[in-house]
Formats: sequence, C-alpha cells, structure tokens
Amino acid sequence: MLTGDVVWHVPGRNPIAGDHTGIDAVMDYFERRRALARATFRVNVREVMSAGDLVIQLAGGTAELGGREVAWETVGIFIVRDGKLAEGRLVPFDQYLFDAVWSAD
Repeated sequence: MLTGDVVWHVPGRNPIAGDHTGIDAVMDYFERRRALARATFRVNVREVMSAGDLVIQLAGGTAELGGREVAWETVGIFIVRDGKLAEGRLVPFDQYLFDAVWSAD
C-alpha cells in the first residue's frame, strides 16, 4: 500500500514527530506509535475527500497513553501514486495537545 519512496510527515516535538522516509522508516514509525500506545491507538474517520491524487481525511484519534485515555483531532493529507500512498502529512487541530498526548509517560 506504500510506494518505495513514501514519506510520512508528523509535526511537533514528541516521540513520533519527524519526516519518515521510505517503507522501512514509515513502518518503524507505525510500530513505534503502536508500542507507545500499547496497541490501543484507534483512528475514527469522520470524512474523506479526494481530488485526483490528493486525499484529505478528517479524523479523530484515541489511545491509552501514560495510563489514561486521550483523544485528539487531525487532518490527514495524502498523495496517492499508482494506487499506493506516496506521502502522508498529519495536521493536528491542536499541536500542543498532540505533543502532550504523544509525550505522556
């Protein structure tokens, strides 16, 4: 589902932030996120819009982090090439909350 040169952009100052480039790096990001959330991470898709190779997803996220249930909202912007994801960019509604959520101990 990912192109060989996929790039996943996660903003902020938190353990999952950064530009993850290539399938291995993106899969490592997904695994790190899953491990931090102790496999409780869920995406609740609210709306999906597309135009050509651009897909925009409005979604909320929930996870158990730092011993408590947390929730946040994001816009996901994706570029599709040849039927595969070539780029993903997360844009949290509240960057401070997103950083605090993923930095919970």
